[in-house]
This record gives sequence, structure tokens and C-alpha cells, in this order.
Amino acid sequence: MSDRLRLQALGRTIELEGSPQTLDAICAKLPVPFVETTDSDVDAAWSIEESEPESALAVLELWLAENADGLIFVHAGCVEIGGAAIVLPGRSLSGKSTLTAALLECGATYLSDEYAPLDQHGFVHPYPRPLSIRQGTDGAVLRLGAPAFGSTAATDPVRVALIATVSHRKGLTQALDTEWASRAQMVLDLLANTVPARSRPVESLDAVQAATRDAVGLRGVRGEAGAAARELLRLLDDTSRRSDA
Repeated sequence: MSDRLRLQALGRTIELEGSPQTLDAICAKLPVPFVETTDSDVDAAWSIEESEPESALAVLELWLAENADGLIFVHAGCVEIGGAAIVLPGRSLSGKSTLTAALLECGATYLSDEYAPLDQHGFVHPYPRPLSIRQGTDGAVLRLGAPAFGSTAATDPVRVALIATVSHRKGLTQALDTEWASRAQMVLDLLANTVPARSRPVESLDAVQAATRDAVGLRGVRGEAGAAARELLRLLDDTSRRSDA
């Protein structure tokens, strides 16, 4: 027996078909933007096999990242501190979830560990999915909400202040080994991680340019996540003080 579930998020409506148990498993892990709906106009539909709730959820999120109305999704971790957003562009396995979690433990508010939805005005919107933290040598993934790191999830858009394109380098003893990035470099780093860069190039470029207009950027590698998080917060505080002076 199969059921149908209709969901709406960010101006798009999708329909899933599958067993009640499979649909319940997907609903339990849906990010905040998704809500059930009775809207008759469906933008996309999938039939979900019973053994595929995790992969179906990934496909669902990626489809939304490609097609969200009015927002451009960038592969990035993102947190807010003092009304300013730190954006951490990077693909899977670059260490952005671990660094995002470390920033939360340092007092930041959670926006996302996977997608940073940018608007056309230089703001990033919350997409507070459970953080995906890899455990041990087998790569098992543990999904944890912001409270597990002593934090809460943001509810409002935040201006982008710091774009840090930093990947983890095993064995690095210093917190950060980075250089300041030019605005052009920040734009390229964001575009390299922008989901709809090819399907919506004009919107993507406009959003990325708006995000970098008043931001500063870093590029390079990091060591241990806790030390890197503290250094990023110090650098953000320093740049904020200079801009206010």
C-alpha cells in the first residue's frame, strides 16, 4: 500500500509517493522550510522505494536548491553572530559541517551546514537542517540539531559579512593558514559552489555579487575546527571594529 505526501517549500510544491513508513521517515528528517500542503499545483513528483528514504531526502533537497523561488542556494555552512553571517563555501567532505558545529559551540546561531540560500540584497536565509557530523573511521553520519551544540536556529535573514573558503588539512598545527580574498575571488568561490549556476546564471551572479558587496573574504586551509572557529570569530570582530571606526 502506498500513500502520497504533498510538501511546499520556498514557493515550490512537490509530491512524494511511497509506503506510510517511508514517508514518515522522510517527514521526520525534513528541514524547516518544508511543510505539508493541499496545493493542487505540483512542480515535481517522485515515487520513493522503501529502502531509499535517505537518498530520497538528498534528491528532494537538491531539487529545491536548484529551483527555490527567489533564492540562490550555495553549498556552504553558515552561522550568524552579532547580526552578521559567516558563510563557509565548500562541497561535501571539505569539513564545513564540523567547522559550522565548532562555531555554534563558540556562541554562533545556526543557519545551515549544507546550503546558504542567498537573496538579491546581500542576505543569507536560514536553512536549518540537522547538522551531518561524520563519526569515526567508517564515515557514519550522525544528524544533530543546533541544541546539541549549545545553540539555536536563526529565523530571519542575515547580511553576509565574512566568506571563508577554508578546507580542513589534517596535521596542520595552526588554526588558519589563509590569505585575504579579493571581491572577485569571493565571487568565484561562491559561484563554484552555487547549485543553479548553470540553470539560472543571471540570478546566481546577481545574488553572489550582492552577497560579496560588503563582505570580506578568506581563502586557504584550517587545522583543528575549534581553534579555527575562534580565529574566524576574532577576525570577524576585528573587521567589524575597523568598519565602525
